[in-house]
Amino acid sequence: RAVDQLTAEDFDENLLERLIEQVSFGAGERDLVNSGLEDTMTHAYNEVRAIRKEKDVDMRTAAFVSAIDKIASSYEQKGIFP
Repeated sequence: RAVDQLTAEDFDENLLERLIEQVSFGAGERDLVNSGLEDTMTHAYNEVRAIRKEKDVDMRTAAFVSAIDKIASSYEQKGIFP
């Protein structure tokens, strides 16, 4: 009723229910996936960019170095190498 008085119009109860459903539902699956992907891509870009600056190489080579470093780290953790 307060909304009715402020706007001088009747407030649609169906609209209110739909708004509550939308707000209370939260982020959808697509939003969650996109958010996670954005974080992953941003982190990966920053990592490759740092390697590029450190080693003075192009982005492609820096990405390759990053990948090889990750593989080597995984091998070390599993006791495969050295």
